[in-house]
Amino acid sequence: MRRIRFILPLWLFVTSLCPECVSAQIDSPQTRADSTRLKKPEPAVVAPYGDSLFTIYEKIGAYVPTVRARAITERLEAISEKSIFSLDSFRIENSDFTTDIMYGDLPLMSVSDADAKHEGASREELAKLRVLQIQASISTYKEEFSWRIIVKKTLLLLLLLIILSLIILGINKIFRWLYQLIRNTISPRLKGFRIGKAQFTNADKISILLIRIAQWIKVIVIIVVIYVSLPLIIYLIPSSRSFTDKLLEYTLTPLTHFIQSFINYIPNLFTIAVIVLLFTLFIGLFRFLAEEIGRGSIIISGFYRDWAVPTFNIIRFVLYAFMFIVIFPYLPGSSSPIFQGVSVFLGLLVSLGSAGSISNIIAGIVITYMRSFDLGDRIRIGDVEGDVVEKSMLVTRIRTIKNEEISVPNNTLMNGNVINFSKMARENKLIIYTSVTIGYDAPWRDVHLALINAASKTERILKDPKPFVLQRALNDFYVEYQINAYIHDAQAMADIYSDLHQSIQDSFNEAGIEIMSSHYMNLRDGNKTTIPENYLPKDYERPGFKIEEDS
Repeated sequence: MRRIRFILPLWLFVTSLCPECVSAQIDSPQTRADSTRLKKPEPAVVAPYGDSLFTIYEKIGAYVPTVRARAITERLEAISEKSIFSLDSFRIENSDFTTDIMYGDLPLMSVSDADAKHEGASREELAKLRVLQIQASISTYKEEFSWRIIVKKTLLLLLLLIILSLIILGINKIFRWLYQLIRNTISPRLKGFRIGKAQFTNADKISILLIRIAQWIKVIVIIVVIYVSLPLIIYLIPSSRSFTDKLLEYTLTPLTHFIQSFINYIPNLFTIAVIVLLFTLFIGLFRFLAEEIGRGSIIISGFYRDWAVPTFNIIRFVLYAFMFIVIFPYLPGSSSPIFQGVSVFLGLLVSLGSAGSISNIIAGIVITYMRSFDLGDRIRIGDVEGDVVEKSMLVTRIRTIKNEEISVPNNTLMNGNVINFSKMARENKLIIYTSVTIGYDAPWRDVHLALINAASKTERILKDPKPFVLQRALNDFYVEYQINAYIHDAQAMADIYSDLHQSIQDSFNEAGIEIMSSHYMNLRDGNKTTIPENYLPKDYERPGFKIEEDS
């Protein structure tokens, strides 16, 4: 209280010295602007029967435009429902602050100075304009709901429904004829038709596919026809005109927006087309170079011909990725947060879900440049042995000698050992080898000679370089001999091994050497030899059991 008692006399003293300062502060433009901005009401539309008549922008007293518009609308609708209506019943009454529009003794609305100022007219002029608008609206409403108009619009509505039904029946009839045409004429002619790598071979399946597409087209056409005719049907009902306008707005607004957006997007479209054209020319140039290098027309020192195609694929992928980065800012909606968020989300999904695939792709690239094997090579990977039939970015497919096709991930190839038989065979340096175990009682020179003779008699074993024998081990009961021979056809390894084993059996039987370890020979006494009879001498006799007497 003491502070207030001190400040109040001081404020009165200042205002007495400079009253215009206080008034200037109170009535400053900023203060008036703030007050106007805070108190400016929202405009409201007077729309009886769903039709917009005029807009209220100003308030009168405590009645804001929304309250005024609602009250005027209710009064106009009440007048329209009266069975007796007279245009002469409208009159205008002036007062000091407003000009009132009356229908008989019923006040319809008031026009204030603020209303007139906003419309750029006097109160009297604006009131007369509102009277004309109200009279025209009520007259139109009364005329539309007269019995003559109702009967006329009902007949038009029935006629429109009949026309719509006939159109739908015609559409069904046309598509039934189209179904028969597809079954009887189009599908048989499309048998064997090819689109890219897809080939259509079954006429019945082609017919079903085309008919299914035609059915969807028929449904879309009928929906479009109904949607176009629906506003006409609804427009015949006056109370539903606002719904008709909204229905048309829902269709035309997106269509107009799309057309306008497409027109605005044409410069960016030309920019994208130019960028794509330039990158296509670069890719075509690299494709030409790759083809020429692959044919051997262009020779680059240290760059092998089989590197041309994979190198071109890598360059093409990089160019396409860079092209997408360049054209990305020109794509519609690329700057929107939603588009960017979806792009990040998809990138995250791809990065998380393709970790193994990426490692296989990188391994495939490394294997290509390592030149470990080519298509058609006979290789061995772990327990898998066969011919390479396909090299892709993810897997390598191998067909075994049993005609089994095995897919080996490239990452497995990188982490394992790959034996390429074909590469050494092309240089006549591929060695096949097999082992036999013979007892110590057989002279090793005879065994060597028998093995070399067997290899020399085997077809598809090279005479030069000559076969050779290695003694792999001197075991407790027998010696392990290994025959080594050179071949030039890696794909025939299985057949050559089989022929070699047959030749070894024949050669040892001819030399009188049993292919047997001494485990069995210690029990030889009294048993017949295992050599076939046609290799035995004619005077061969089966040995008997030896019995020695200890004297």
